[in-house]
This record gives sequence, structure tokens and C-alpha cells, in this order.
Amino acid sequence: MKNLGGTNGKRGGFILIYVAAILVFLTALVLHSSRQVRGDAQVSARLQEHTATRDRLIAATTLMQARQAFAWAQAEPAKRNMSLFTDQPVDLIQIDGVNISISFQDADLQPDANQLTVAEWTRLLGAYGMAEAESQRLAERIDALRQQSGGFESIIDLANTPNLPIDLVQGFEASGGGRYPALVDLLTVGGESRRLHVANSPLPLFRAFNATQEQIGRLREVRRSREPTLADARLIFGSDLLKIIYEGRPEKLRARLEISGIPLRLEFDISTLNGRLVVTPPRILTAA
Repeated sequence: MKNLGGTNGKRGGFILIYVAAILVFLTALVLHSSRQVRGDAQVSARLQEHTATRDRLIAATTLMQARQAFAWAQAEPAKRNMSLFTDQPVDLIQIDGVNISISFQDADLQPDANQLTVAEWTRLLGAYGMAEAESQRLAERIDALRQQSGGFESIIDLANTPNLPIDLVQGFEASGGGRYPALVDLLTVGGESRRLHVANSPLPLFRAFNATQEQIGRLREVRRSREPTLADARLIFGSDLLKIIYEGRPEKLRARLEISGIPLRLEFDISTLNGRLVVTPPRILTAA
């Protein structure tokens, strides 16, 4: 009887261990399933938020483009240009109770070297390290060559101007950080534009167009934190200087739609072709 009782006791112990193991396994399975369900719910919520944001941005774009097309159609033919949108920008559109901000970025890039005045050339050469008197003489020589030839035909043609500083032709690294770009990355030839891109134009160009060092410093700080907009340019440079920097009409604008706190944005470009308004397909991007 003792042996039989011992055997039964061992069997009972094995059964308890077996049951405990099953309970542990089932508990782990339930916990894993619970975590999986929560994880799937979070992924589903993020996907729904992404889809809702995308749909709101697209809806706002459709509404904004309809407003632009109406404004374009109502304007007199002589006044149909990009200033229709930059002079009276749409700041907010509300979709499903959500505010969507709209900003316009001048998408014109490098100004045309043939459009720079003697004073602007003087300031630009000074920004590249030339003394004022020397800058003035070289600026007058560049202008004389431009007039004699009827305008530079290429950026290489301009680079061959005698006594043009090597730092301007090749660019250089500033001692305080940052790079002064080479001539080919600074100006273009044939674009007939005097416009600066507030986000991308090299800072020496702003000095050429008579911006102060303080204003250039403020623009540099904005660029370090985010991409500046035309609204930033208005605040930094004021209306008078803005007219100089943004003289002429932009040929292309970049519209950006964003929802505060959401890491998505929508962009598209606006331009004209044969008097008609042309927009590119919208691009959904992940905000930096």
C-alpha cells in the first residue's frame, strides 16, 4: 500500500505540474493576444488618421483650386498673373471642423545676371570680399560688357569677365560657417527674372538686393528652424524692401497645405501656359 500511495502521489504531482504549465501557457497566450489586439487597434487608428488627414488635404486642395480658377476667370486678362494669389492669400480652409493652413512659396529660383544693376553687382561683389571701390569699378565693367554684347549669353560667358573674383566663380566656405556658392549656383542667364526664392536663394543675393545684415541674419535663423514662406519674407524685409527683392511677377508658385501637429502636407505648383492656369497633380509628403 505504501508503494501504491507513493505512486499516486507522484502522479498527482505530475498532474499538478502539467495543469500549472497549461495555465501558464494559456495566460501567456491570452496576454500575447491582448497585446496583439491593442497593437492592431493602434495601427488601425493610425491608418484611419492618415487616411482622414489625406482626404481633408485633398478636399481642401479641390476647394482652393476652384477658388483660384474662379479668381483667374474673373480677372481682367492683363491682370492674370501669380500676384492674384500672393496679394490676397487664403490663410485657412476648414474641412470637417479641422483648420488647414495654406501658404504660397515663390518657386522662381535664380535671378538673371543680365537683370542686375550696377549697384546690385557692387553689393554682391562686396559680399564676396571685394573692397567697395574695387567692387564699384568691376560692377561698372560688367555692366558695360553686358550692354556692348546685348547681354551675356551664358553663365560661362559671364564667368570669363576679366578680374572676376575667383571666390565668386568657384565659391568658398565662410569662416563662420556656411558656404558662399559658386557663380553657376548663384545666378542664371536668360531667365529674365529678378526674383529671389525666400527658402532657397543664397544669402549673398539678398545682400545684393540691399537687405541689411540684420535682416539676412533673421532669415538665416528662420531657415535653420523651418522652411520660410512669403509671409516670413514680409515680416523680415518689410513692404519696401520686399518690392525690391520680389520685383516682377512670379512665374510659378508652390502651394502648401498643412494641418497643425499632423506630419503630413500636400503641395502642388501653379503656373500659366498660353494665358491658362496650370496646376501640377497634388503631392502628399511627410513633413520634416
